[in-house]
Formats: sequence, C-alpha cells, structure tokens
Amino acid sequence: MNVDTGTLGFVGLIALLAVNRLVLTLAGYGTWRWLFWSIQLLNLLGACGLIVWGLPGMPPGLRLLDFFIALLFCWHIVENNARRVKHLRGDQAQQDESTKSRRDALKAGLRRSAGSEPPEAQP
Repeated sequence: MNVDTGTLGFVGLIALLAVNRLVLTLAGYGTWRWLFWSIQLLNLLGACGLIVWGLPGMPPGLRLLDFFIALLFCWHIVENNARRVKHLRGDQAQQDESTKSRRDALKAGLRRSAGSEPPEAQP
C-alpha cells in the first residue's frame, strides 16, 4: 500500500477532530489528566501545523481554509478547558458540601454538649 504524506496528514487531522468529539462523551474525561493534556497538546500542534504548513495537498489559494480549521482546533482547546474547569469546580462544590455537613454536625454536637456536663463529672 502506497500512501503519500499529504493523505496521512489529512487523515490525522480528521482523526484528531474525531477524538475531540469522542472525549466529550466520556464521563471521566475531566479526571484523566494525562488524556486531557495530551489531547490539548495535539490540538495545539494541529493548529500550529495548519497555520505554518497548511492542509496537506490543498492548493495555496485556499489558505484561508487553513486558518479556519486552525481556529476550530483552538476552539476545541477552549472548549476542553472550560469542560475541565467545570468538572473541577463540581468536585470542589461536592467537597465543600461534604465539609459543610461535617461542620454542621460538629456544631450541633458542641451545642448539645454545651448544655450538659461531661459524663465523667456526673454522680
């Protein structure tokens, strides 16, 4: 099988777009740091490659198309970052709610014990 580099580059860009759509469906994507940062790096490299070299096999007259697709990869970077921040803030909110409930339980226990003597001091 003889495949030129232009075709491989084009298929690679299509695969990167497909990976970006796939990770939006994964539930635990925000917790997998290695996956998040590797996809972000690939998006950045794809956008930079499109700006520097353009789409493989395309005529130079369609240079504006290269910038639009590079902008699409930049949009994926922003979208993935927003999704990760939302996920991390959700985790923080859960932790805050757990901490608040424990704090309320401790305060209620202190209020109950403030009105009575410790069990060792009672006759």
